[in-house]
Amino acid sequence: DLYGFDLLIQLMKELRGRGRRIRLLIAVMGVSAQTGEERNHYMRLRRELNEYGLSGDVMFYEVDDTEFYPILKKSHLFIRPTNTDGYGMSIAESLHGRIPCAASDVCRRPEGTVVFRSRDLADLAAKVSDIIDRYPHYKDQLQNLQVGDYAAELIQVYSSIAGKESPSGKPAVEVYGK
Repeated sequence: DLYGFDLLIQLMKELRGRGRRIRLLIAVMGVSAQTGEERNHYMRLRRELNEYGLSGDVMFYEVDDTEFYPILKKSHLFIRPTNTDGYGMSIAESLHGRIPCAASDVCRRPEGTVVFRSRDLADLAAKVSDIIDRYPHYKDQLQNLQVGDYAAELIQVYSSIAGKESPSGKPAVEVYGK
């Protein structure tokens, strides 16, 4: 499970077993493009939720294409339990929105991210429990976090890959800013 949805379900089972009253929204992008194997895995996860009595506390938000930030704005905590990863734009969005974020240690994570050992349920449960128990502390830390704006640098990278000019014929940085 590349995205760690199975780990999130185990986390919910663990935390609910400790008496935590929590709910979880799992955003599943590209549901209509799933392969047969992916669909079977997804259906297996749904069955697990029913078996554990968690179906009322975990919602799968199935979309093909949507902006993720509006979902994050309504969240109290973002968890990215991926088994492999790159930058993880959703982490940056979470931190920018001052929403505490826990993510696996499969790659370098931005400052402000609470990092847990990949595929380690006990470590994930401990980190998430700490965030819940000391939520004001984590929110305060994020208020003081300096989140950089890398738009100009990103445009520069795209310009170097695509060529020096934008479709209008002007240098891309001149068109898009800096």
